[in-house]
Amino acid sequence: MEEFPVQTLLTYPLHRDKKRLQSVGNKYLDAALTSGSATIKRHAEEFVKFVVDASKKAEDGSIEWIDIEGPTNRVRPHGFAGVNISAMLPFKKVKGEYYNALDSNRADALESPLQNSLSVALDIEYGDYRISLCGDATQSAWYDHRRELQKANERVSFTVSKLPHHGSAADCSSQVLDYLFDAPSAQKELIGLISAEGSKYHPSPEVLKGLKKRGIKPYCTNLSVVCGNNVRELIADAITPPELIKLLNRAEVVALTGKRRQTPCQGDICVEIPKFGAATVVREFNNACAFRGDLDFLS
Repeated sequence: MEEFPVQTLLTYPLHRDKKRLQSVGNKYLDAALTSGSATIKRHAEEFVKFVVDASKKAEDGSIEWIDIEGPTNRVRPHGFAGVNISAMLPFKKVKGEYYNALDSNRADALESPLQNSLSVALDIEYGDYRISLCGDATQSAWYDHRRELQKANERVSFTVSKLPHHGSAADCSSQVLDYLFDAPSAQKELIGLISAEGSKYHPSPEVLKGLKKRGIKPYCTNLSVVCGNNVRELIADAITPPELIKLLNRAEVVALTGKRRQTPCQGDICVEIPKFGAATVVREFNNACAFRGDLDFLS
């Protein structure tokens, strides 16, 4: 929000109840001041700063702040004429469960999986494409979503999906993948996007295998361990020419400096969807992927 001109802000149900918003902010502020965890402190400080800045902008009218909740609520942000955007998740009930944990001063509240249960997930339709942005939504949240849609005899069927929780096995189970890519109506290339740091669990090798089995082409920002990401220390210093650093990092050369860095696979990824025609995936690095079938010719 500091770097880009934001007109519309979409969050889980948060900002209508000013008293509750202040209470939650105070809980996070207390955590930032008292926690011995650097991660909790950083996240808490970021959350409080975000809430304060967003509240000021909403009050002076410089942004539109929309609370959203699933399973199928239509959202109409500025600048998206011709695009249908609906909130799939979270469900309103999850906020109450999370706030109860905060109110009871549970020690793990600020690191609880309930935080991921609050994650926003969007269903976007444009042209002949249906895209899902799944955030960190949990497996149980998708089960709830499926139950709600089944009551109305509805289903989701995405062509492009930014997969939940960085492609973790816990939240991208076989059931979740089957639900998100449930019998697409048109014969298009199915695309699974994974924004992952390339850790042991993100993206999960099991998820990549599950995508390949279903004919869904994965595009990962960073390497999975199954793709060779077993070297974690890469060169980064002020003396080595940047062109050489980029080459060494892509080749996964062991670090001389001990600085931890991500190991890129596709790097930054952009999916371009025209009003008519096929989607195009633009990548920072055009690296081949065995799970997309790029190396099938070798066998």
